[in-house]
Amino acid sequence: MKALRIMDIPVLLSVWVLCVTTDWSTGTKAALNIAAVALLCFKEFRVHRRLQRTAAAAARPGASRSRELAFAAA
Repeated sequence: MKALRIMDIPVLLSVWVLCVTTDWSTGTKAALNIAAVALLCFKEFRVHRRLQRTAAAAARPGASRSRELAFAAA
């Protein structure tokens, strides 16, 4: 399991404060927690995809260079 990142802490803290300080029903608080976890998971998915694309582009330096040369020749 990964450790919490510094940017995830404000989201989790905000959810906790909302759950503790409001008089919402248990179902609403559960939905809020599920939405926060889903948001954090979606953010992790986007970061993972970006890192994969960056690594793939770095592994093929000639492919991106040839595309730049094709545009320069046109």
